[in-house]
Amino acid sequence: MNKKVVLKVCLTLMLVSFYSCGILFKEQDLEVMECTNGKYGFKDSKKGKTVIPCKYDEIAIFSEGLARVMLNNKVGFVDKTGKEVISLMYDDASDFSEGLARVQTNDKQGFFDKTIKKITSLKNNNVDNFSEGVAWVKLNGKIGLIDKSGKALTPLIYDDIDKFFDGLARVMLYNKLGCVDKAGNEVIPLIYETVDNFSEGVAWVKLNDKRGLVDITGNALTPLMYDDADMFFEGLARVMLNDKIGFVDKTGKEVVPLIYDNAHIFSEGMAAVCLNFKWGFIDKTNDVIIALESKSIEEAEIKKRSTFESITKIISLIDIVKSTKD
Repeated sequence: MNKKVVLKVCLTLMLVSFYSCGILFKEQDLEVMECTNGKYGFKDSKKGKTVIPCKYDEIAIFSEGLARVMLNNKVGFVDKTGKEVISLMYDDASDFSEGLARVQTNDKQGFFDKTIKKITSLKNNNVDNFSEGVAWVKLNGKIGLIDKSGKALTPLIYDDIDKFFDGLARVMLYNKLGCVDKAGNEVIPLIYETVDNFSEGVAWVKLNDKRGLVDITGNALTPLMYDDADMFFEGLARVMLNDKIGFVDKTGKEVVPLIYDNAHIFSEGMAAVCLNFKWGFIDKTNDVIIALESKSIEEAEIKKRSTFESITKIISLIDIVKSTKD
């Protein structure tokens, strides 16, 4: 099915769903209304007065002061007085975001601002909405970044690009991954097989089937040596080397040595670990909290719960004794 048709059908179904539930879209004092002729418009929610007549086949909620409307399969934008500030001449369009809207004509896409000024010409095969001042554009199968003035931040050279996380976006070229910043600089070189999303300034990368940790400047925090590595939880991440598991912090330091046969993530300052088929719990300094003597993690959990219930009772008794003395 044609992509534009799918988008139009989805929008229509959403509108029908909202109206059937008795929900009205509001932008200040305006409400979407459906008239007996099957067309859509806006009315004043307080006075009930029609503000924008029911003449459109589809109508979206207001975004940044303008609403996207469709008539006879052409899309444009109206303001809150009903004035068509951007003529209904496009095949498709997005809502305004950060002052710009993506528009499409004859399978070519570009951006307009609210003054109908072209930010990019309608030549790209595909473009993304702006986020934090940047957007990607695609032409002839290659992708690049532009800013809100339409200036190219990177050449149109990449095969793929992801959303920004912590100020960096993954890019792919010839099946190799790296990261660019919002100025278009390649801060993580395109040499890796995988690059995880950055979180709190760090990310795992993989090269030649070995994993390592890098920061947002591209500095290696660990060597590319681990067979596997997980996300960070409570500041620590599981790592595996030669079938042994330990934990590293976000500086790359191995705070729990790689000696365990199995381990779960840290939760409430503790992690379940297994050594020689015996389970127990350690803290973030590798001190043993619950001895590694249980045959299963379930048994270790019961011991942990029992231990902490006993500690809680002791603390309560101490508090009672203190209050009696007082």
